[in-house]
Amino acid sequence: MREIGKIDNELDASTFRDYLFNQGIDAEIEATRSGAWSIWVHDEDRLEETAGLFARFQQNPQDQAFVAGAEGAEQRRAEREKEERKAARNLRGRDELFRAYGWMGIGHATLVLMVMSVLATLLIRFGEQQEIVQKLAIAETFSMPGRGSVYYTHLAEVRAGQIWRLITPAFMHFGLLHIVFNMLWLRDLGSMMERVRGLRFFLVFFLLSAAVSNVGQFYVSGPYFGGMSGVVYGLLGYAWMQSRYHPGSGFLLHPFTVQMMLIWFVVCLSGLIGQVANTAHAVGLAIGVAWGYLDARRHVP
Repeated sequence: MREIGKIDNELDASTFRDYLFNQGIDAEIEATRSGAWSIWVHDEDRLEETAGLFARFQQNPQDQAFVAGAEGAEQRRAEREKEERKAARNLRGRDELFRAYGWMGIGHATLVLMVMSVLATLLIRFGEQQEIVQKLAIAETFSMPGRGSVYYTHLAEVRAGQIWRLITPAFMHFGLLHIVFNMLWLRDLGSMMERVRGLRFFLVFFLLSAAVSNVGQFYVSGPYFGGMSGVVYGLLGYAWMQSRYHPGSGFLLHPFTVQMMLIWFVVCLSGLIGQVANTAHAVGLAIGVAWGYLDARRHVP
């Protein structure tokens, strides 16, 4: 903030401040011991422009261009302050954001999904119990003479009524680090969405992102895959767009978090860490980004 000059009386100082406000330049006035009023400008990138306006105003404070240009500023300033207070109430810190929840600050539905993931992973013994994996996978595989293990490419089991297969692959994890990292991200991102958007929205988002990312992965690599990564990247994309384009939404996501997740996304694509459900990652992220951006734009005037 920089002082650009002084004006002899409060009325003229207020008029000039309001004129600047209507020009998109934030300024403040401050009484001095000499009785004059200092003009302080917030945006130093517009100092040269503001100094020119100040010089013109000093020559003729009663110029109709300045008087008319200051009209309505008080009302607009009050409306902006109201919006800022509303945004400040929505922008809660992490501790406050999760305070309303129970055990360890985890959202209730999020906790249920975490427990179901752990139980399903233990049930399949990280993929060793193939009979159970077959029941939870998006499609079953079977042996065919001369062709080995095959499966129906048009989701015959789902079409026959086994709708749960669209979702259950998200609960299966085939490695310890796989489930640990997914559960850590689900805990934070899921609880955030549950707190900000509510239980119903969170569950709809989970079901949609899980089903679509699982179907996408199936048509690229077949039925043998699992994990909550598609949902996690969906949650990341949604929170990212909300925090970027609708700061008052209540979603808090540090840029470093986004960078780290995107870097991990690229590392997985590279194949350096083995077979990964990259299509589920990509589809989930695309769903979250699109949904989060469209929701954010609805709240931007």
